[in-house]
Amino acid sequence: MRVYNRKGIFSNGQDSLSDLKTMLHQHFREVDVSLQGTLALFTARDKSADAAQDIDEN
Repeated sequence: MRVYNRKGIFSNGQDSLSDLKTMLHQHFREVDVSLQGTLALFTARDKSADAAQDIDEN
């Protein structure tokens, strides 16, 4: 992952699993996150009403 961050492909060197979960929960009701090595795999379903309202306003 460091190589991808250095090349600018990713810019997530300071991200945390906790931050990812928090952001997903802000937009979805159902969130499942698992860590596989340095990769976070997630599914998110049932967009929350707040997230849908944010999209409608933009």
